[in-house]
Amino acid sequence: MPFLPAPFDQPYLLRALLELALLAPIAGALGVLVVLRRQVFTAHAIGVGSLPGVVLAVAAGIPVLLGGVVAGGLLALGALRLGADTRRGDPSATTGVLLAGAIGVGALLISAGVGGSGARIDGLLFGTLIGITDADLVRAAIIFAVTVIALLGLGRVWAFAAFDPAAARAAGLRPGRLDLLVAVLLALVIVFAVEAVGALLASALVVLPAAAALRLTRRIPSAMLLAAVFGLIAGTAGVLIADRWSLPSGVAVVLAAAALWPLAAGIAYLRTHRRRSLAGLALASVAILAACGGGSGTTAESTGSDTTAGSVPVAGALSVVATTPIVADWVQAVGGDDVAVTTIIPAGVETHDFEPTPEAARAVDGAAVVFSSGAGLDEWADQLVEAAGSGVTLVELAPEDALVAPAEEPGHAADADDHGHAADAPADEPAADAHGHGDVDPHYWHDPTLVQQSVAAIAAALATADPAHAAAYEERATAYEAELAALDQELAAAVAGVPADRRLLVTDHDAFSYLGRHYDIELIGAAIPSTSGAASADAKTMAELIDVIKERGVPAVFSESTADPAVAKVLADEAGVPVIDGLFADTLAPVGDAAGTYIGMMRGNVLLIVEGLKG
Repeated sequence: MPFLPAPFDQPYLLRALLELALLAPIAGALGVLVVLRRQVFTAHAIGVGSLPGVVLAVAAGIPVLLGGVVAGGLLALGALRLGADTRRGDPSATTGVLLAGAIGVGALLISAGVGGSGARIDGLLFGTLIGITDADLVRAAIIFAVTVIALLGLGRVWAFAAFDPAAARAAGLRPGRLDLLVAVLLALVIVFAVEAVGALLASALVVLPAAAALRLTRRIPSAMLLAAVFGLIAGTAGVLIADRWSLPSGVAVVLAAAALWPLAAGIAYLRTHRRRSLAGLALASVAILAACGGGSGTTAESTGSDTTAGSVPVAGALSVVATTPIVADWVQAVGGDDVAVTTIIPAGVETHDFEPTPEAARAVDGAAVVFSSGAGLDEWADQLVEAAGSGVTLVELAPEDALVAPAEEPGHAADADDHGHAADAPADEPAADAHGHGDVDPHYWHDPTLVQQSVAAIAAALATADPAHAAAYEERATAYEAELAALDQELAAAVAGVPADRRLLVTDHDAFSYLGRHYDIELIGAAIPSTSGAASADAKTMAELIDVIKERGVPAVFSESTADPAVAKVLADEAGVPVIDGLFADTLAPVGDAAGTYIGMMRGNVLLIVEGLKG
């Protein structure tokens, strides 16, 4: 959209602004009723309490928003119904009990590995505002229309009941039923806001603008209108600040909304004391405009949240994006100087916990091809590519017919033989659906022979996007595949030097099943038996694994470079074996380090394991 000034010419930014322009005003208006009826805690509980529904929806393959709305609605209904009888104590205690239960169920489901890799769940916890699509805007518009109609039709009645419940009852109204209607609308607005700012922050769009508005006026209609305006301001300012400073958009929006309350309090104080500081307000306005305006301070190829992989590209190089450092290294090896590779996730960052920034959306929007690891590991890339529209090709590199299920119990891989090898699925029955993937282990790159398939896919995609250099891409791919074959032979020889009865691997996460399967290393288990970094350890698994380590004589426990080694240390101490830190599971070391390339990372991992197993 060249007729718009920067940064409004970015499609992803316009969609983010439109999403918040639809959701933030109605959230703020409803928030006035929520604050006056002292249901702020309930509003927060609806957003966070939707987590079990979201997780189950991901696992079942149904729309996640549907699962969130059902879970959030049930929690709101329970809070209002069970908390209505004040003779049983503070109603907020009932909400607290329901919220704690919902969080517990959600955490249990995530720890149990429900929902696959957890990447999509992490995104819904923290939001993916820059991944908003046209379909999301349509849904937001429907919610906007429904809420506006409800506010226009019942706004005065709701305001009356919120301001004076006793008088409302005397007039024949039932504040409880009115609260229930507000709660239903609130659940819809909050759960739909989850896509933008995440379940943990969605309630802030409801509470913060309303609290600021009520500092300036006690007239309910005026407060609702002012809260709607404040919500719109916070949404716009947050998106623009995030775009300029490359911050997570949802967090920036909530921080902008939080800044409204002290600003409103200051204005109320000055008004009450009849002192107006126009100069101060002018300086504050200038500061806000300076923070929001001017577009982004970095380019798609700059360092920061997004880093450029490989050498400096020559003029006219094909612009491509890689989601992870591992994928970027493969793409750079095949593309050479004919491609300019932008890496979304920086080296050393936990892949499962990553939240895309505006820089990521800008890079995707300007790319010809986006390469993702696939198998659910970086599922947010689908949203970014969809939001970028036509002209951007997404290539998922996971070899679908070779994906296997993760291990489930200490000492036994899922569907495995006695050596921890996952059973091979028939060629016509892949381990998971080609797009949804199901419950599969996404760490296929720990088997170099599977990476050769990914390299071939990279060469084909680059040749399609840039036919003029197709021969060069094919030549580099062939050379890199030869390097991978040589690496495979080297690593196999190193593992062969370990006695067979000592090839027993225990790690803190279940990320090395492909490595064990390929190099004949038995996977005894993991302290956290899940492929997702969102999962956590449990006492039963730890106790069983400690017993197995002692019984089998496992030489050591290995910890990943991006994981907290505390769990691995406890496991190793209780089992009486050393803990060895430094494995790379999902990422690479910084450029220049020995493990800064895929080949260097694999060599370092296997040699570290071999050394540890030899003792």
